This record gives sequence, C-alpha cells and structure tokens, in this order.
Amino acid sequence: MNRFFLVPGFLTVVNRMCFCAIVFYTMWYTIGFQIRHQSLTSQDLLDYALNYERSRLVMQQLAYPPWSSGFLYPPPNIVLRLTLGDLGLRVSGVLWMVLLMGATLACIAFALSLMRLSHHPAKYVLALFALSAVEYFFEWDLKYLNGNVLYLASLLGSLVLIEQRKAIHAGFWLAASMVFKVYSVVFLPYFLLTRQYDVCLATFVWLALFFLAVPIAYFGLEDAMGLTEAWIRTVLSSGHSMNVPLELAAYVMSWHKTLLILLNSTAGKGIFNILDLSQEQVLALTRGAQGLWAFLVAVYFWVSVKRSQVAEDSRTLLLDAGTLTLFVLPFSPALQPHHGVVMLISAMALIGVASDPHQSTGLRWSTGCIVLTCYIELQFGPSLMLRGVGMMATTLLFMAGLILVRACLRASEGWKVPLHSQRADETRRAIPASAVIKINSSAG
Repeated sequence: MNRFFLVPGFLTVVNRMCFCAIVFYTMWYTIGFQIRHQSLTSQDLLDYALNYERSRLVMQQLAYPPWSSGFLYPPPNIVLRLTLGDLGLRVSGVLWMVLLMGATLACIAFALSLMRLSHHPAKYVLALFALSAVEYFFEWDLKYLNGNVLYLASLLGSLVLIEQRKAIHAGFWLAASMVFKVYSVVFLPYFLLTRQYDVCLATFVWLALFFLAVPIAYFGLEDAMGLTEAWIRTVLSSGHSMNVPLELAAYVMSWHKTLLILLNSTAGKGIFNILDLSQEQVLALTRGAQGLWAFLVAVYFWVSVKRSQVAEDSRTLLLDAGTLTLFVLPFSPALQPHHGVVMLISAMALIGVASDPHQSTGLRWSTGCIVLTCYIELQFGPSLMLRGVGMMATTLLFMAGLILVRACLRASEGWKVPLHSQRADETRRAIPASAVIKINSSAG
C-alpha cells in the first residue's frame, strides 16, 4: 500500500489535483463570490468600486481623504484605476477579477521558481500547503477585489527577472509594484547594499516614468504636482497620528490599534482591556514594539553577513524578500487583512525548506510546524477586534522561521542543489554540443 502512494503516476495525479484546487480557489473567491452575492448585477464591486469612487473624488478635489480611511494609493495608481473605470465599472471589474486570478497563479509560479521547485514532482502540493497557511489573507484580497496579489506578483516577477540578469525588466516590475504598494521601496536599499546597481538604476528610471510622467500626462503639470504633494503629506501624517479608526473592528488590524484594544479602556469598548493605559502610553509601547521588530530584522541580516559561495542562490533571495516584506507590516498604520498576502513568500520559503531532504531533520520539522501553526491560528484564532493579535502572532512566527533557516544555512554549507534540479542539469550536460547546435539552427 505504501509503495502505491509513492509511485510517480499517483504523485502526478495528486499534483494535478492540487493545481486544480488552487485554480478553483481563485475562481471561488473572485467571480464565484461576486456571483453568489450578485455584485456583478448591482455593480457593487466591493473594494474595487470603493477605490474607484475614491480615486474619482481625489481627481475632482485634488486632495486625499484622511489617512484613517485607508486610501493611501499614489497618483499613478489613481490613474490606473480611472483608466480602467473608463471601460465601465462592470467590464473593468470583470477584468480586475481575471487579473487577480492570473496574479495569484503567477505568485505561486514565481515563488516555486525562486525556491527551485519548478521541476519538483509535487510542486503544486507544496504550493497548496503554502497557500493554505495564508489562505485567510488571500480570501480577503480576492473576494473583496482589493489588488494586493497584483502587488505581490509584480514584486516576485521582478525577483525572478533579477535572477535572470534582466535588470531593465526587473526594474520595470519593481517600480510597478510600488505603484500598487509603496512597501517594496525597502528593496532599493537592499539592492544597493548587495551592489546590484543596474537594478536600482533601472528602477529609478521607471519610477520617474510612473510617478512623474504618467500623472503629468493625465492631470497636467500643476495638478499632478499638487496631488503628489497631497499624497506625501497624507502618508507622512499617518506615522505620528493617534487618530486610529477604532470603529472598523475587522478591517484595520495595525499593531497600534491592536495594542489600544488590549491596553486602553476606550478602544474596543473596553471589553478586552487589560491595563487601562492612556493612548499616549499605548503609542509609546507601539513605538517600542516596532523598534524591537526592526531589531529582529537586523538580527536576520546579521546572521547572514558571512555569505558563503552559494549566497547568491535564488532561495536566499526569496528568504531575504520574505524578511523585507514582513518588515514593513508592523509599521503600517492602516494594516488590513489583505495586506498579509505577502506572507506567501515566507510560507513558500519555509515549505521549501521543510520538503528539502538535504536539510537537517530538526530544521525541516521546525519549519513545517511553523507553517502549520500559522494555518491553525489564522483559521481558528481570535476573531473580530482581536484579529490583529493573530496578525501579530503570524508575522512573528514567520520571522522566527526565516531567522532560524538563515542561521542554520550559515552554520552549514549553505544550500544544496535539489535532487530534481541536479538531474535536470545532468540531463542537459549529457546532450552533445552538436545536437544543441542543430536544435538551435533548426529553431532559427
């Protein structure tokens, strides 16, 4: 019986079933959710329609709403939404759903590629495990048509292109990810420190096009500059404001709001209050927690200072990307559930380590248990006003897993080439050079 489950044919069937399950999942929470709630007939396309209406108001008033509304999209993002809206809300909404479904599959494909699992016989089984661990975040993003998976797909696509040494294309997609979310700006110092100057230069050129040329072409020079200034002021004002939208119980789950609910009698109607601290004291504690979080990220990069000869492995890049995307979450004052889709990077990295036979048994079990714990917490953990506690716990767990993997890699000889990749390399080396020349000449 055990041999039956290990035969390649059975594994192929299971792998294809998992791929179908992923596709069905994306359809169920996009088109399926809208049809079940009749959103397509009423043109009430949830976050997509809401963000379109807010973009239209920003264009008319040339001013941003208060940051507590959660609308912090930069001017080029507004141009994108208004341009799509010109197609009609229903048509553009369906197009947006298709983009979300395609972006979800692209995120998985890019993460598998960076983790060197593209040729793994059970790659979609592993992908489904990783997706299940962060399913709660993807469910929110897909069914409410927000668009964070588009940000994640752009970011991961840029990392794949960086591995392929295509700096211009990588810079385009990295800049495009900043149009969706400015979070990925933290990758610019990272690429500067790793001396990938060509990527940084290309990204800055594309940023100038997206953030300067596109708004000027759409709004005109004066209005574009005024709108950009208003956006910058709104973003900066969010960093030191105590005006937290407490009435949105499940939608805003920032560290500041979560601590207010736990430590202040006003927030959360005092139901979960523990210490009854003032709002100023809670804000100070929030800053302290954010400082400790920055220290954890520094620890991660400190343990990876001593780079081995395999430090440029794409799996290392995925680990670093997971750390950088986790780093920005606690600093977001308007953190919402769908922002957590970036944790797919960490989940895929840890699942890849857990499935790697070259790693130690202890490390494999530890990373697997971390992913499983995150799944259990997000599915069965605290809800409503305490959902932010689960968000904090999941973020900490993933960061602990990434630090653990990085420390173990430093202590050992680094990454080993996966068995399936090694066989593929041996197959390519076994092909005679004359045959390669003949194939290339035929293709030409």
